[in-house]
Amino acid sequence: MINTFCLLCLIFSIQYAQAVNITEVDFYVSDKITKDVAKLKIGESITNSNLTLSNSSIPLSRETGNIYYSTSIANLNYDSIEFAMAQLMAEDSSLYNRLINSDRLSVLVMTSSLSTDLCGSTYLAYFPNIAVIDLNCDSLTLEHELGHLYGAEHEEIYDEYVFYAAICGDYTTIMNSMRPEVKEKKIIKAYSFPELKVDGFQCGNENTNNRKVILDNIDRFVSVRAKPNTKSTN
Repeated sequence: MINTFCLLCLIFSIQYAQAVNITEVDFYVSDKITKDVAKLKIGESITNSNLTLSNSSIPLSRETGNIYYSTSIANLNYDSIEFAMAQLMAEDSSLYNRLINSDRLSVLVMTSSLSTDLCGSTYLAYFPNIAVIDLNCDSLTLEHELGHLYGAEHEEIYDEYVFYAAICGDYTTIMNSMRPEVKEKKIIKAYSFPELKVDGFQCGNENTNNRKVILDNIDRFVSVRAKPNTKSTN
């Protein structure tokens, strides 16, 4: 994800009456970031996560878990997760071990000191429950990175074969890679799935279906199960 998202407010008529699983997300925040600023951005990010999940008719809800403020996080240089975690292992091995041995969703919240196109980072194979996000980036970054931890992917093109994230006319779904050819398209607050259509364009098919990926892995980080829910999303 890059620093600026093109956001599109769309009204979806997706309604469902089903049990909603809840995942709590713990945040580890650089103590150089003021608490009021961090709480505001975390709140906006959780709200956008839940809107994205609702618009995708995914029976899952995000809640803010614990928020920790850490000098150890502040001492790291913002970078991709593998480099950030390598720095943390040297800086604070206790916190590093706590993160990698946890089964909770954990997000390192930092600020980049230099201009960068890197807004968030995950590495599912090595850090299956951890993401890094830049506080300066858009509040959709959180759900984009959490999506990766459930197996969701960018749009990848091999011999004109596209899978996971959808490109639909002037729009893309939340797992947009922001590559040059899709960078200027508007971001829909939803995961790709076949029933999603915008301006007559289908935003998903059997190959571009990140919703199915999330549903297949929906139990991965469940904190509370089966909260009854009936809602219409906007």
